[in-house]
Amino acid sequence: MKKIVLTSIAIFFWLASSAQWFQQASGTSAYLGGVCFPKQNVGYTVSDASQLIKTTDAGTTWAVANTAGSSLYSVYFTDSLHGCAVGAGGTILLTTDAGATWNLQTSGVTYALTSVFFLNSSLGVIVGNSGTLLMTNDGGTTWLSKPSGTTKDLHGVHFTDQNHG
Repeated sequence: MKKIVLTSIAIFFWLASSAQWFQQASGTSAYLGGVCFPKQNVGYTVSDASQLIKTTDAGTTWAVANTAGSSLYSVYFTDSLHGCAVGAGGTILLTTDAGATWNLQTSGVTYALTSVFFLNSSLGVIVGNSGTLLMTNDGGTTWLSKPSGTTKDLHGVHFTDQNHG
């Protein structure tokens, strides 16, 4: 009997402490792309309606913070100030002021860019449709096209270190 009571108590505390998911209003009905939280309470997402959406209360509320000229699919911040968003038509946007302003960068491609990831404040990678692979080593100011070995659409990118992705 003691074992059943202890097991029941353990299960209760496990269920009570387990992470739970709650639906939150995003401030838009558009499709949302990637999400990135550079600080515990500050996060960003992007939409296919050209919106950059921000939260400052850990996701409880979201508001459109800025708009871009094309659909956006992914966003990544290297710290609380520096971020990059990518999207349709080769769109690359950079911010250095926590998303208050975004500056269009030259990608050299017209394909949709679908995912962005930075290993550190300098080295970043973008992937996109038709096997698009772009790399930067200057924080996103310039991007160089690299062979990906495929012409298939690429939808995500992540690296564990400079040589493994």
